[in-house]
Amino acid sequence: MWTMTYLEVQIIENLPRLDVEPKEEQEAIAFLSEKYSPWEFAIGLGRGENFVRQRIKLSGLIEGFKHFVRSSEMTLSLGVGVALFEPENQKMMLEAMGKVFNGNQIKRKIENWTYDLAKAPFDIEDVNLVPKAGACSQCPFNAANQGNLFGESKMICIKSACYETKKAGLLLSLIERAKKENLLLVPNIRRHWADHERNQLIISQME
Repeated sequence: MWTMTYLEVQIIENLPRLDVEPKEEQEAIAFLSEKYSPWEFAIGLGRGENFVRQRIKLSGLIEGFKHFVRSSEMTLSLGVGVALFEPENQKMMLEAMGKVFNGNQIKRKIENWTYDLAKAPFDIEDVNLVPKAGACSQCPFNAANQGNLFGESKMICIKSACYETKKAGLLLSLIERAKKENLLLVPNIRRHWADHERNQLIISQME
């Protein structure tokens, strides 16, 4: 039966607090992730597997956000949410926020840039809607496939461009079906601004 060294335990336990050079931290996490699975980490630490996955995910934060985590200004759960995004997106969040940490602003950004797949208007198992993307249930940009970072089996899409493309694909397929079956489609814009650019596009397509 293998055992984790004291140093390895300390690295993963204290990952959000470690005051080390970014390059050294990345190398340490890459080494441990190659050596152990999150399940093995969890056993070695006596912790849940999700605890381990979240801390490994935190290593993907850019340095500006790591500072806020280490200073306890930013919660670990919010840090995990930010770490889902590519570094360039994180940088945009950080620059928009400024030097003073604003948790509510970051939460709004995450909400605007992510989608709850349980509420998707399209079939998340459909592999043909956008063939290159495949099914959402198997997609690496589905947070559930990176561990239960948002709770048990919570499916959150972090690829907004793909999500919007699938929504548009669904609309176009609906329009084609309406043409073939001679159906009348009436756009429901009562809850939205009728002059909004995106709504105008949808209305023009349906007309």
